[in-house]
Amino acid sequence: APICGALWADDDDAEQCRLALSAVAAIFYTRPDLIDMTLVDALFDRAAAASSPDDVSAALTRLLGFLVTTPVAPHVWTRLSGFLRDERTDITTRGRLLPLVREFADWRQDLIGLDGVLGLAESLPSPEQRAFLLDYGVERFVFCAPEAFTGGRLARIATLFGHAPRYRYTLRFL
Repeated sequence: APICGALWADDDDAEQCRLALSAVAAIFYTRPDLIDMTLVDALFDRAAAASSPDDVSAALTRLLGFLVTTPVAPHVWTRLSGFLRDERTDITTRGRLLPLVREFADWRQDLIGLDGVLGLAESLPSPEQRAFLLDYGVERFVFCAPEAFTGGRLARIATLFGHAPRYRYTLRFL
């Protein structure tokens, strides 16, 4: 409870938030068995706050990225995809959280699947963010699950990423 409360320290006491994040990092590193959903949810809520200082946002993203390899990864993916799909989430916050999809694509393809990446891309309004998902989501599946690329999925990919800079390279890899 004190750590979750410190995450929301106002900008006048941002150092308290930084200390809380350091404590969370120590817990994640030394005692991952102590990770609970309340703490994960508090980290996500703070990460989604548009007013976080840059260093706090970066620390939050690193901490959430660590969770990809833990037993709470399914919950983290559900929260992450929910935030990214939510129309109320501003583009800056999406940009901060989007690199976590790369972590999932690298470590937990079984959890997100190619359809998960494509569904997420369909919900993003920014062409640059969709291009990121092509580069770091779809391309990962080209190399680890090429059998997943059916005719229907290739049509979705063409619609979503046809104008992305790396689209032709992705097709060539495939």
